[in-house]
Amino acid sequence: MTAPKQIVELVERFENNIGEYRAGHYNETELRRDFVDPFFEALGWDVGNKKGNCSHKCNYCYNTSRKDENRIKKSSIPAIEKSLKNMAAAGDHGPVHFSFIGDPYEIGRDTTETRTILELFNQYPVNFQILTKGGTEACRDFDLYREGDRFGCTLTFVDPEKSREWEPGAALPENRIETLKKAHTQGLETWVSMEHP
Repeated sequence: MTAPKQIVELVERFENNIGEYRAGHYNETELRRDFVDPFFEALGWDVGNKKGNCSHKCNYCYNTSRKDENRIKKSSIPAIEKSLKNMAAAGDHGPVHFSFIGDPYEIGRDTTETRTILELFNQYPVNFQILTKGGTEACRDFDLYREGDRFGCTLTFVDPEKSREWEPGAALPENRIETLKKAHTQGLETWVSMEHP
């Protein structure tokens, strides 16, 4: 299989400038924007989330294309199922991570497609892990978690006022922590992504 032209060009640009990248002033954000995002876009991923950004509207988010349309389309589900079949056939049990771009439990949006996708996971021996700022919105799907699946919340602040300022559409920290406690009480493996703006 031949690599897509865009990937070949990325490799050539990297090789031609490798000294600059190793000099110590080239940072992780530049690497992501110059190489990682274009790599995944060349493979067909919507890395820039051009089909609509999440409703949390975090002021620190690097993805600034804030559209109000839903990101998950019903047409994506057959592609997800195909990927799950391929992973299972290859013995790859994941986990598949949901999500650093967008959120599977956006507040104020229809997230029933998230449940549909998790139900698909239950048909294959592939684990998932959720990362959300949606708080109790996620409790609806706790019945779909199996051994090896993980539930996590992003915590940036404990202060609700700072959270409202920086993450105006997200669940407040207390709500996220309460959701983690509920998940843990129900026997789910839980985790936290500690982040800062």
